[in-house]
This record gives sequence, structure tokens and C-alpha cells, in this order.
Amino acid sequence: MEDRREGAGRPVEGTNAKTESTVASTADRERVVLLECRLEQLRSKLDSARGDADHARTRLAESLAREADHARRLCVLQEELAESRTEIAALHRRFDRSEALRTELEGHLFETGSSGDGEDANELRRQLLAERHRAVVKERVLARLRARVEELLSSREILLSRVAEWQKLVREDGPEAADLSEYLSELRREIMDLERQSSAGEGREAALREHLILLGVDPEEQPADDAPLDASDPSGESSRRLEIERYAALVAQVGADDPVAHRSQVEPDEVLQAAAPALESNGGGAFAYRSAGSGKGGADPLVDALASADASAVRSELLRRLGATNRRQLVDIVVPSTKSEEPAVRAVAYEALSRLLEKDPGALEAHLRAGLGDADPRVRRRVVLAAATARGLAVRSLLGPLRGDPDPQVHRVVREVLRHTPPEASNGDGSEDHAPVDPSPSGSSARVSA
Repeated sequence: MEDRREGAGRPVEGTNAKTESTVASTADRERVVLLECRLEQLRSKLDSARGDADHARTRLAESLAREADHARRLCVLQEELAESRTEIAALHRRFDRSEALRTELEGHLFETGSSGDGEDANELRRQLLAERHRAVVKERVLARLRARVEELLSSREILLSRVAEWQKLVREDGPEAADLSEYLSELRREIMDLERQSSAGEGREAALREHLILLGVDPEEQPADDAPLDASDPSGESSRRLEIERYAALVAQVGADDPVAHRSQVEPDEVLQAAAPALESNGGGAFAYRSAGSGKGGADPLVDALASADASAVRSELLRRLGATNRRQLVDIVVPSTKSEEPAVRAVAYEALSRLLEKDPGALEAHLRAGLGDADPRVRRRVVLAAATARGLAVRSLLGPLRGDPDPQVHRVVREVLRHTPPEASNGDGSEDHAPVDPSPSGSSARVSA
């Protein structure tokens, strides 16, 4: 019985050994599968890390490119600074030579008492005053250039320090540690500040040009270098000043508009030439026209001048002055100019319509929609600004389709206008309640910072 029991127990031992080997092989296969999965995970992480490293390298290359551009601009400014210094040195040499000549001529004058030498001495004194004036102007330009160089150097140092910080963060904590959003937001704020300063400068320049034109001075005319400071008026100056006084009287009759920043630069002689027939036909001036008691207002001479003007700059200036009259009956005269071939004339015509139709938002909206579909992006941009400063318009619904404008400048201006425009509330009947836009300069400049 013991042998039978032993015989019965042997197959059990073989079965257990086979089961153990099967379990071991299964465990090995599972381990191999697990290791392969782990290997795939490591490979995917490695690929992701390589992609992040490539992205970080790209951003680093862009930063280095911007640094190179700043360095190039710095080199250009340094070259301009060197040229200015050379010019100043030449001016100093000329000044010394003029002083020597003046001293010599003064001595010769006291010795001989010749009238010709006295005239030469006076001429040299005038030239000396002109040279001193030019030297002062050069010094001012040089001071501005030095300040600009200092600003560029400080911005370059800030950029280099930030690049070093970003490189350190990328090396220590990975590419996600370098956050460029704050830097980009600061750049956007600086760009907006520069644009506001530029628009304010354009407004000041336009106001100064306006005052120069009304005073009878050509803003585009360069002063002659060798002209004496106390020279008498040239021939024909009195008649020209008389014509300018007549034009100034016409402007006073129409009413001077606010010194807004406009882009059209007009020669005063061309404006006077265009407006002269209308002035002569009305009795030789604005005062005679008022004393005639016709009752038509001060815009009729401008209308006649607009009909006879050919130059685009003159037409733009006359359209701007027609818009400053705020007379509703002049709309039919201004509307044909929106079909002009010159983009500047079309833009000023739409701006004039925005002022003439200030109390009629419905009619103004139809004209502005036509202007928003203009082929020239500069005209569309000016129409967007005119719509932003108009009263009672549904600015969001009017400018909404231009969010996808192909021109980046138009897209940016539309975005800024919509960002500063309050939402339009809806009434119970489904219409929109449009809040009136603040017509003050502070309100319009805050909404249309671009």
C-alpha cells in the first residue's frame, strides 16, 4: 500500500513543476510587454521634449534676431550722430573764420571809412547770425539724437537681460518656464503709447500748419540759407498778403474748425488760386459778401472753389472746410466727392459727411457703409475713425464685418474701436438702444487711440 501511495504521488509532483514553469513564462511575457509599454512612453516623452527644445530654440533665434535689429538701428543712429558732430565742427570752423573776417573788416572799416566795407561788414554780421541760428538748431537735433541713443541703449540692455533670464529658465526648468506674455503685453502698451503720441503730434502739426496758412506763411517753404534776416519784402509780397487776408476773412466767415489731425497737406497758393474766383465774384472778400445780405451763409465761395479746383490736395482742404460748416444742405455737394479717383479726396469727403450729418445718424450710416466697402484700406481706416466719433450710430453692428478685414491696420483700428465701445443694449421691440457717443475730444481720443 505504501508503494501504491508513492506511485500515486509522483504524477502530482510533475504536474506542479509544469504549472510553475508555465506561470514563470507567463510572468516573463507580461514583464516584457510592460517594459515595451514603458519604452514607448519614454520615446513619446523624448519626442515631446525634443519638440519643446526646438520651439525654445526658435524663440531664442527670434530674440537674437530682434537684438541684431536693435544693434543695427544703434549703428545707424551712431552714424547719424557722427555726421551731426562733423557738421557742428564745420559750423564752428566757419564761425571762427567769420569772426576773423569780421574783425579784419571792422579794422579796415575804421581805417578807411569806406561805405562798401561797411556793407560787407553788415552782410557778414547777418551771415554770422544765420550761422549761429543754424548751430543752435543743430545742437537741438544733436540733443534729441543723444536722448534717442540713450533710450535705445537702455532698451537693448533690458532686452539682453531678459534674454539671459529666459535662457537660464529654459536651462533650469524647461522651455515652459519662459513666459513671454508679460513682455509682449508691455510691447503692445508701448506701441499704443507711441501711436497716441504720434496722433497727438499729427494734430499739433496740423494746427500749426493751419495757423501758418492763415498768417500767410507757406509751411512747405524752406528758408533760404543766404537770405538776410532784415531783408525787405520781395516784389509782389503785398498783393499776396492781401489775398491771404481775404482768404482769412473767408475762413472767419465760415468758422474755424477744431485743430483735428488730418492727412491732407495743402499749399496755400493753390487754395488761394482755387478760391480767388469765388471771392472776386462775391465782391472781393468775405466782408463784402456778408454786407450784401444774400443770406446763403459763408459756404458758397467754398462750393464754387470746390467746383473749379483740380488738385486733390486743394479739394481735400475745401471738403474739410465744408464739413466744418455743419450745414445739412451741403451733403449733396460733398457726396460726389466720395466717388473721386483720389483716395485722399474720398477719405476727406466721408469725414465731411460725418460732420454734416451729425444730427442724422440714419443717413450717415448709409454713407459710412459705402465707405467701409472702399477698395483702398486707407479710406476704410479713416471711415472707421469717423464712425467711431459720430453720434447715435450702432458702432458694433456697423464695424463688426470689418473684423476680418485683410488690411492689418484696418483690422487693428476696428479692434481698438470695438474694445473701447460699450455694448449695445436691446430694447423690448428687438431694436438696439445705441448710447450716444461722447463728442468731446477726451472721449473720442480715449475710444479711438489708434
